Amino acid sequence: MIKMDKNMNNLQIAVYEFIAAYTNIEKNNIIKGWQSTSLLPADSENYAVFTVINERRRGTNVEEYDPASEKVRVTKSNIISVQIDIVAKTNRQAQVNAAMLETMARSSYGVDFFKKYDIGLLYADDARAMEQISKTDNFVNRYMLMLHLEEINAVTVSQDYFDKVEVNTVLADGKV
Repeated sequence: MIKMDKNMNNLQIAVYEFIAAYTNIEKNNIIKGWQSTSLLPADSENYAVFTVINERRRGTNVEEYDPASEKVRVTKSNIISVQIDIVAKTNRQAQVNAAMLETMARSSYGVDFFKKYDIGLLYADDARAMEQISKTDNFVNRYMLMLHLEEINAVTVSQDYFDKVEVNTVLADGKV
C-alpha cells in the first residue's frame, strides 16, 4: 500500500492532508508527484496525484530590523504551483472530488487549513477535465486543478552597528 512518504516536506504534507480532508479518496491512494516514481494503486481506480509544478519568487526581499535583539530578518516570498490530478472510476466521481478541492481552496476554510502549516493559500484555478487513454488502451477519468500557495523563507542575521563616533577635522593642507 502507498502511505504518506516520510520524506515529504511541510508543503507536501499540507497538500496531502488537504486532499485527504476534502475528498473521498483513501489516504493510501494519495500519491506524491509523478516525479517520485511512485506506483499507482493496483487495487483502486480512485486516487490523487499531487506534483509541485513551479516555484518562483514573488516581489523583492523585505528587511526588518529588531532593535531589541540587534538582528535583521530578511524574508523572501515564493509562489508555489501544485498540480492535483484526481482519477476515478467514473467521470462524475473525478469531477466531484476535484470540485470539492476547488471549492475549499476558494474559501476561508481552505486558507485556515494551510495557515496551520505556515503556508498561504493564494488561489485555485478552475478544475478541468483531462481524460486520457492509458498505456493499456483504457479510458482514464481524470480532473486536474492547480493550487497556488505561498511560502515565506526567512533568514535572521546580526546587524553590525556602532554607538560612538569620534570626528576629527583635517584641513586640505593637513593643518588643524
